Amino acid sequence: MRLFSHTRFPKECPRSAAIRALADQWPDEKSRKLIRERAIHDKEEGPRIVAIRALAEKWPDDDTRKLIEERAVKDPGKGPRSAAIRALAENWPDQNARKLIEERAVHESPADDPKNGGDGS
Repeated sequence: MRLFSHTRFPKECPRSAAIRALADQWPDEKSRKLIRERAIHDKEEGPRIVAIRALAEKWPDDDTRKLIEERAVKDPGKGPRSAAIRALAENWPDQNARKLIEERAVHESPADDPKNGGDGS
């Protein structure tokens, strides 16, 4: 499946389009490293969401899984956390993923998760 489509994403930001293009056209280690950095450090949610999806689709290994599990819990944005939860369910449907997803059903944001210093309420 191609992540990059002009008709599917007519209003996406240029960084998101670039992430899609790199994953589709140049799925090498250089692209992977850049996309991984965008999944963690981009200032906007859109590119982080695209990066999470691209990593799960193009590089579904243990390193990617660990990153996506972290993003499901620690990303400050709801969109990237949701994208990470969906990526875990679709790409790693095992009991460990289920446990993390069940926790996310109770603790929606990083602020309310006891693992991040929240009170869990």
